[in-house]
Parts: sequence; C-alpha cells; structure tokens
Amino acid sequence: MSSLFTWRLLFSLLLSSLFVYYASTDYSLSQEKEEKEEEELDDLAKERLEKDKEQKKRDKQFNEEKLYKFMVGRDVLTLPLFYISLYVKGKLVEGKLRVAIQTKNPAARRSLNPEKMAIKGIIYPLAVRMWEKGRPTSEDIRNFKIDAKAQLKIRYEELVKEVYIESIL
Repeated sequence: MSSLFTWRLLFSLLLSSLFVYYASTDYSLSQEKEEKEEEELDDLAKERLEKDKEQKKRDKQFNEEKLYKFMVGRDVLTLPLFYISLYVKGKLVEGKLRVAIQTKNPAARRSLNPEKMAIKGIIYPLAVRMWEKGRPTSEDIRNFKIDAKAQLKIRYEELVKEVYIESIL
C-alpha cells in the first residue's frame, strides 16, 4: 500500500511539475506575443504618424496653390520663367523673371493662352534690355512694366489690363 501511495505521490508531483512548467512557458509565450504585438503597434503607429505628416504637407501645399489661384484670379495669364544670361562689361549676369498678365476677363485670358509664344517674343527682348546694365534697379523694373504693357496693348488692344512681375531672381 505504501508503494502505491508513493507512486501516487510521485505521479502527482510529476504532473504538478509538468503543469507548472507548461503554465510558465505559456505565460512567457503570451508575454512574448504581447511584446511583439506592442512592437507591431508601435511600428504601425509610427507609420501612421508619418503618413499623417505627409498628408498634412500635401494638404498645406494644395491649400497654398488654391490660395494662390484665388489671389491671382481667373483672368490672369501666367507666363513661364524667362532665363536671362548676358555678359555685361566682361562679367556674366544671370537672372530669372516670371511675368503675369492681367486680362480684362477670363474670356480674354482664354483667347491669349494660345498666343503665349508671341507674348514671350514681346516680353523676352524687354527683359534682356532690363538686364543690359547689370542687375535691374527699381527704375529698370518700372520701365520694363511700362514698356511691356505698351507693347502688349499695341498687339492685343482690349485684352490686356496690366503686366505684373511675379518674381525676379
């Protein structure tokens, strides 16, 4: 009987040790799974934050473009960038010029749009003349705007309202 008791005791101890071993490994495995899930969530959260930042940048740029178009208006014809490169008194003078033309109405802008090459042919020599003496002064810029408006008015009488310089670099 005592041998049976001993066997039962050993068997119960063996089962309990196995139960404790499996329970502890399950607990450690569950902890590892939770840590991996937390890391994955952290990675997902980081990716989501990066995507949100990129989206905010795109939204900001889109809103700036909309604001620019709203400020410029529907009746403004923008011309591509003019690159000027001259030698003045032996020194290289380079510049960039962006011009916008205010038309009387959106229909006038639509009718001038196919004429962009001809308009560029009028504006470019005036821009080169503006850089003839080196970097343009405020007086050179004022004269350019007056001359450009006069030349465009000769060719496109009732369509052109004003000539603006968007940027000079």
